[in-house]
Amino acid sequence: MYNHALSDMVPRLTYQLQSDSLYGACYDAAILYKGILLSTQTEFKKIVMDSGNRQLINDYGELEKNKAALTHLYDTSASSLPLEADSIETVCTEEERAIMEKSALYGDFTKTMTYRWRDVQQALKAKDTAIEFLNFHCGGDSVMYAALVLNKHTDCPKMIPLALKRDFDRYAANMYSGDTCRQMYNLVWKQLEPYMSDTGDVYFSPSGMFYQTNIEAFRDSSGRMASEKYHLYRVSSTREICYGRNEKRPQTAALYGNIDYFMGTEEMAAAARRYHTSGEENVAMRGLAVDSTDTRGPLKPLEGTEKEVENIADELNKGHIHVALVTGKDGTEESFKDLSGKHTGIIHLATHGFFFNDQKAKDNTFINRLMMNDDRSAVDMSMKRAGLAFAGANNAWSGNQLPAHTDDGILLAEEIPDIDLRGCDLLVLSACETGLGDVTSEGVFGLQRGFKQAGVKTIVMSLWNVKDVASQKFMSLFYHNLMSGQTKRQAFIDAQKSLRDSSEFGDPKDWAAFIMLDGI
Repeated sequence: MYNHALSDMVPRLTYQLQSDSLYGACYDAAILYKGILLSTQTEFKKIVMDSGNRQLINDYGELEKNKAALTHLYDTSASSLPLEADSIETVCTEEERAIMEKSALYGDFTKTMTYRWRDVQQALKAKDTAIEFLNFHCGGDSVMYAALVLNKHTDCPKMIPLALKRDFDRYAANMYSGDTCRQMYNLVWKQLEPYMSDTGDVYFSPSGMFYQTNIEAFRDSSGRMASEKYHLYRVSSTREICYGRNEKRPQTAALYGNIDYFMGTEEMAAAARRYHTSGEENVAMRGLAVDSTDTRGPLKPLEGTEKEVENIADELNKGHIHVALVTGKDGTEESFKDLSGKHTGIIHLATHGFFFNDQKAKDNTFINRLMMNDDRSAVDMSMKRAGLAFAGANNAWSGNQLPAHTDDGILLAEEIPDIDLRGCDLLVLSACETGLGDVTSEGVFGLQRGFKQAGVKTIVMSLWNVKDVASQKFMSLFYHNLMSGQTKRQAFIDAQKSLRDSSEFGDPKDWAAFIMLDGI
């Protein structure tokens, strides 16, 4: 992983020395360390799968299977890690090295590491702006937030100091309403206005608390949201601009809603067999003690999501998109994993999502059991503390014994990269807290990272719990706008504005939770 100390030191020295040459180096460092592992892993997988070399693809599949087996041993070990884990880990390392050497014939998976600020500047149009937000220690315990700003007219990136973290923290309790919302706008966007055009596009990559803050919803003194005033695009890194836009319209969609979380274990086993007919053993992510109990109680049905996905299906059908509607007992974890490699253009998941911070994870029986006796780093463990619920999830959630070779109905973030979703142009996580995760210098480790590594282009997600009826309304408006010919970004912004301006959903807690990542 990119050295965190270095990711803090470079912007701190740049801030202190105020040197033009350092501004460029700092921007280069920012687009390197944000998502460096994610981008190289994703590119590596893409090169292998697109190589056409059947042996190489099979070898990669075996590697992923061995990694899953190793994870399974981590999850199910009751005391010390079994001895066979050492041999499997050795095999994984050797296999990965061999596959990397062979894949070099078909492309360079490290090419994303070669982009520099001049490449980003060249990709910008005349009135566009690129912004890399930074946060770094600036003395003692003080953390400074700043922005590296780049457009066609600057000789080099410019560093604009914004405010200390404690200044943002003062308004954190009610940052999307009233005067506090305007104060937040002044701290973030007001100082960047001289570098942004209201007729061009503004691409920004978050940092620190901005990853899990809807800074696009901050309003100026006239009450206009930043996302209405400027054409804002939240991106994983501004190097995303260098990859170009996807102009192809999706042709297929899979919509999940009203999933049966109380599905019985025998029904789960029967459903699983429909997806595992080759006789190969399925390594399911379980590792839950039979006698464990969860103090949070069972996952409650989301009956309103059936209407949500039916309405969306109607909208997509008007756009001549072929829709697979998945509800009830059909919404198994296996059915979702079966989308792998099928190039489904739109995936909509209206289900329970979760992210537990380190303390909450210890209080939750299901997650705590998964974390026991696992000596991996906190960042690696964060991918185990975020997930989505599918049919039958309450069995594992409550500690019931599951049949062999049956997935537990809880898709963890760490499982998602094994699914090939490179054909998915738009993933909508219509669930609570799907945008959360552990924030590092490289990005957010949680569901969004898992899906980006799986190959998803654009993700719509939420930062907190949203009322069922508000989510339904937002999603219906979003897809209607999308099928009316709007871009993903404009369809999203207009849906959010419609809720904000309504008498029923005007409270920010009903509309400001939703964010869009990489909607370019």
